[in-house]
Amino acid sequence: TPFSSGFLSSSWTPDVATCPPEIKQYVQSQTDTILDIRLNIGLEKDSPVLAIGGFQFQLSNKPILNKENEDEKNFTSELHIPLPGTNGPRPRLSSGAYHLNVLQDGTYVNMNGLQNVEFSEGCWEMIWRDRAAAG
Repeated sequence: TPFSSGFLSSSWTPDVATCPPEIKQYVQSQTDTILDIRLNIGLEKDSPVLAIGGFQFQLSNKPILNKENEDEKNFTSELHIPLPGTNGPRPRLSSGAYHLNVLQDGTYVNMNGLQNVEFSEGCWEMIWRDRAAAG
């Protein structure tokens, strides 16, 4: 399969602590995946929890542009929330940031009834574990 070739490639070894070039294939394989998300927001086990349900996202293969993945003449800045891989201490292990399509906003119930929660400027990434042969 095309996905196992990343582990057998002679051009990449896990000792180098970089992402294998095949990570882009892994990203492509997740494109159009739909995720149904429910968030339970609370501080402690015994405290009240705000449950926001109904979010539905679709993973996009459209990269979020930044100076690292675009040459200077085509550079356009796109805002996104900082990600642990792309914006963290080891960006070389990240696939880079990709757009996240919102298919459905979330909702929660309070004393005034059903409330909508809008989601904007979402993004996602894949991170290769540092020094791991299998990611």
